[in-house]
Amino acid sequence: MPDFNRLEPVNPQIFHMDWELTLKCNLDCGYCGSHDNRKKHPSLKECLETVDFLLEYADINFIDSALNYKKVIFNLFGGEAIYHPNFIEILEYIRKEYEAKYKDNWVLHLGLITNAIATTKVWDRSIELIDFFTVSYHAENSDKQEEQFRRNVLALHQTGKGYHVAVLMNAPLFHKNLSFIEFCKENGIKYLPRQLDHWGWSTRKYNYTAEQVQWFDGEYKRKSKKPLPGIVIEKPKIKFRDKVKGLIKKVVSYKVNLTNVGRACCGGETLCTNGNFNDTVFFVKDNRFKDWHCSINRFFVFVKQDDQSIRHNKDCRMRFDGKVGPMGYLKDARKILDKMREEITTGTRPVMICKKKMCFCGLCAPKAKTLDTYNTMMTRYFKRV
Repeated sequence: MPDFNRLEPVNPQIFHMDWELTLKCNLDCGYCGSHDNRKKHPSLKECLETVDFLLEYADINFIDSALNYKKVIFNLFGGEAIYHPNFIEILEYIRKEYEAKYKDNWVLHLGLITNAIATTKVWDRSIELIDFFTVSYHAENSDKQEEQFRRNVLALHQTGKGYHVAVLMNAPLFHKNLSFIEFCKENGIKYLPRQLDHWGWSTRKYNYTAEQVQWFDGEYKRKSKKPLPGIVIEKPKIKFRDKVKGLIKKVVSYKVNLTNVGRACCGGETLCTNGNFNDTVFFVKDNRFKDWHCSINRFFVFVKQDDQSIRHNKDCRMRFDGKVGPMGYLKDARKILDKMREEITTGTRPVMICKKKMCFCGLCAPKAKTLDTYNTMMTRYFKRV
C-alpha cells in the first residue's frame, strides 16, 4: 500500500467526459485492446443521441460544484475517432448544442485523443473545432503514416492550440520512439513518454529491458519534486509452467512489465500526497488503492458506443456495489440522469470505494484512505460532499 493517505492533482481537477466513438482504427498496434476493425462505425443518429446524454450528464453533475470547477474536457477517441466518416458533423453538433443549452452553466473544452493520421483537409477542420489534442505516437506504423503523423503534429504545434504528444514507448521499437522524441525536441513539440500497460503471455514482447527501465527512471525523477528511490527491478518468481517453456523463462527474467511497478498519470499531471501541495510526485510507485475512497465518479464519465455501456471511467469501471462493470446502458439514459439529479439535490450521492488491485486510470481523481480525509479534501471542489 502507498506510504501516504491521500492523493490529488496539483492543478485543479476538471470533469472528464470520455467517449469511445468507434472501434475502427487506421492502425493495428499489437499492444492495443481498444480497436476492432471488424466492427462497423456507429450511425450518426445514435452518435448524436449520445452527445445529448453526455452534455446533460455534465450539467447535472455540476449542480453542487464550486464555481471554479465547472469545467469539462469532452474527449473523443476510439479506435480512432477521426476515422469515423461523420466525425466533423459530430464535432459541429457538439458545439451547436453546447452553445444553445449550456454555455451559461459551465465551460466546455473539446478534446481529441488521436493518432493524428488523417488527411490534411480533415485535420485542418479538426484543429478549428477542437480545443485540446492528446496525440498518441505509435511506432508500429508505416513510413507513409510516420510522415503524415509528423506533418500533422508539426501543423498543430504551429497553430498554438493546446496539445501534448503521448509517446507510447514500444520496447521492441524503442529506438524509433527515441528518434521521434528527438524530432519533438528539435521542433519544440511538447511530448510525454508513456509506458505500455499490458497483461498476459501474448504481450510479453512489450516488457522493458533493464536499460529501458533505467531510461524511464530518469524521466520520472526529472519531473518529480519529491526525491524518488528509483524503480527497483525484482527478479520474478518463475512458475513451473514457465520453466518448461525454456526461452520464455529467459525473457521473463531479464525484462520488466512496468505495469506491476507503478505508473504516472495518463495526462502527465503532477500529483500531491499531502494537503499543502508541497510534496509532489510524477510517478506513483505503488498504485494500489484498495478500500480507498475515490472521487472517480465525480470527475469522470465514459461511454463505449459499440456496446452502449456507460461507466464511471474507461479503465477503472468501479461501481458503487463494489463490483467492476457498467453503471448502465444508453437505453437507460433517462433513468441514470434522473437518479443522479435526485442524489445530488438531496445530498445522498454515494462515495466510490475502490476494490481493484491496481489503479490503471483515474490516478488523478482525488482519493483518500479514510472517509474523513476524503470529505475534507473534497470541500475544495464541492459545496457539499
